[in-house]
Amino acid sequence: MKQLILLLLSIILLASCKKEEKKEDIDTAIKDTKTENGINEKLEDHFSMYRIEPQVIVNNTDNNLTAIDFLNHKIKWLDSGKETRFVIDNQQLSLKNEMTLNQMVNAEKLYVDLANNWSQIKLYNYGGSEIIAIRMNYSPCSGTGCSVDYYLIYSVTDKATNYFGTYGIDNEFDNELSLYNFQNGKISFVSKSLTDKSETKHIIYELYSMDDKGKFHVQRKPDGKKYTIEESFGANDYNSPPMLFKQDWIIKIK
Repeated sequence: MKQLILLLLSIILLASCKKEEKKEDIDTAIKDTKTENGINEKLEDHFSMYRIEPQVIVNNTDNNLTAIDFLNHKIKWLDSGKETRFVIDNQQLSLKNEMTLNQMVNAEKLYVDLANNWSQIKLYNYGGSEIIAIRMNYSPCSGTGCSVDYYLIYSVTDKATNYFGTYGIDNEFDNELSLYNFQNGKISFVSKSLTDKSETKHIIYELYSMDDKGKFHVQRKPDGKKYTIEESFGANDYNSPPMLFKQDWIIKIK
């Protein structure tokens, strides 16, 4: 299955590159600044204002931790090569047949069982909810597998699982494992999806919030449209100012 997911990633990217390129309508971009060099910094500053601070952070520095014990929680990581399973406080979970809530790459949701290791765990205790968030990856990685990160957001209170993922996004800020409260009283996660063409990379941020049963759902405005942030970059210029920046966000980024 893991080899199949890697093949699927390659096929999705190849098919996208073969499509006729469509010129971005830069005239519609919200260029709220002539200081475009600061857009990435503005995003980082904005999200840092609403980021929920975790109670505990555990990093898998040497990629070999399989038993994790912190506060009153115990996690065991079990990878057989064919299936990745783990136990959180005696609750046994498997990545088999699980799929991301968000569209990771070129409008495709992907199965998460490519992941066979974890890189970071965060424990949140906020607003009466206890949440364990795990960032997962494929190790040792090769090819497209090195560009994938998966995120499990697990409600300890409700024993509910939520999976997200990113692909081909190189900026560490965009690969953060973070939860937010955007002044609406809800615990939220910001997903990122990539449309990768031969000449451009287009990234869309979307807002997901947790309901009272521990499940995350995409958030929409009163008109039914999703809350989004969009950026377009040259294929090899991710760290340069974006060619296009648009926001339709829950709180305006200034």
